Amino acid sequence: MKTFLVLLSILAVSAPATKLESAPAKGAPSTILVRFPCLPLPAGARIVGASLSVRGAFVVAVDRIPLGWSLSLSMDPSCCPELTAGFHHGAEALSAGEPLDLAVTLQRFQGWQEPVQVTGGLDYTIDFVEFKNVPLSMQQLILSPQRPVPGA
Repeated sequence: MKTFLVLLSILAVSAPATKLESAPAKGAPSTILVRFPCLPLPAGARIVGASLSVRGAFVVAVDRIPLGWSLSLSMDPSCCPELTAGFHHGAEALSAGEPLDLAVTLQRFQGWQEPVQVTGGLDYTIDFVEFKNVPLSMQQLILSPQRPVPGA
């Protein structure tokens, strides 16, 4: 878990995000797409991992996993999933200029009475010896309401 927490914590820089008061109020989105912001990194940095922690929703889809990366999803308990992603070989690490296009679709957990919460992190390295994590708050992640996923 610690290995890939670094993935979403490149720099604590704000990125445009949609404010989602995800409490189960009338009209609140039941399905949310989560994407990672493009953050400025030190020269020569490579993105090697990402993570998401969710409260009040479950993962129904993961799209655009970078080539050569693996994904781990813990759904215990199902209302609070933990997702980690990371590379296997140095050539699969993303250059600082390449966006992490990983997209995660969440569905509100039925009966959850609090706002949905999402946090994450980006892991990066310059030398593949030392790895750093940039934590990402819900305000830094890119969140957008989506149509419900059929069968979810």
